[in-house]
Amino acid sequence: MIPMQGIDFAESTPMVFTIIIGLPPSRLLDYEHIKLLSKFELYIIFFLKSIMWLEHIHTLLEETNMDHLNCDLPMAIFMIKLLFTRIKFDNFADKSTYLDYIKSHQFIELRYFIQSTIKEEIEEECVLKEKAIEDEIKELDMMFGVEHNGEAKRNPQKTPSYEDRIILYAKYMEGRNIQMDISDYWTNKVVDFDRKSKHLRPPPWKLINYHNYFKTQIQNKDNVDQDIMTNRRSYGKLYDITTYRYNQERILNILNRFTTRESFMELIKSIRDVKVSKLINDRDKDTLNY
Repeated sequence: MIPMQGIDFAESTPMVFTIIIGLPPSRLLDYEHIKLLSKFELYIIFFLKSIMWLEHIHTLLEETNMDHLNCDLPMAIFMIKLLFTRIKFDNFADKSTYLDYIKSHQFIELRYFIQSTIKEEIEEECVLKEKAIEDEIKELDMMFGVEHNGEAKRNPQKTPSYEDRIILYAKYMEGRNIQMDISDYWTNKVVDFDRKSKHLRPPPWKLINYHNYFKTQIQNKDNVDQDIMTNRRSYGKLYDITTYRYNQERILNILNRFTTRESFMELIKSIRDVKVSKLINDRDKDTLNY
């Protein structure tokens, strides 16, 4: 495995998962395990990972001219940036060090990391994000009384408290394109969805409409924009997709160019060319610009 900032996560992470979270050691947490994790445990996992692949990949894809990746040197620069927290290629400029590296076990480990491990880690992060969405919906359902003692109710059974309504307003209504009377009524101190009072004006929406609105906002908050969806539909991909799953597709298409020893070796050669030529030595490595 590739050490991350001096820590061999192949050894330490499963052990920490076992001690802190009580999960069996494994290289990839499956969905059934992740569903059982609390928010604190999810935070611990993210903290231990030390890098958020999805955020890093999103930034890198956004600033990269994807057409340039059909050429070997831009691709080498892209891969250097992708892996910069896991491995430094600075010694590749020295021929002796470079030749020693490609004969070592580290060369094989890096090849496996690119061909398998990083893909598993990205998938793990995607599943964790989806688990977080599920938890957010469960929290919403609790506010509306949709869940009670573990038994799902079809319709909301109670009006959320004023405090909860303010929280939901701030997260999902404020600054959004929604009718003012709908959001204004929701933030009133006193609301009457049961229509028991003759002195209060009737709500513009039923309680279930508010619940459905908030649920839809949560479910769709990470979806790609309409232009991307339109383009995907032109290729027959009719389902909605989140930004992180879309970026996962894109990065896997790139990583899958290095599925053989030969293709990986060509990448390593190009990375050395970049280092020898000092193409990115003076670039802004913090923002990954080049």
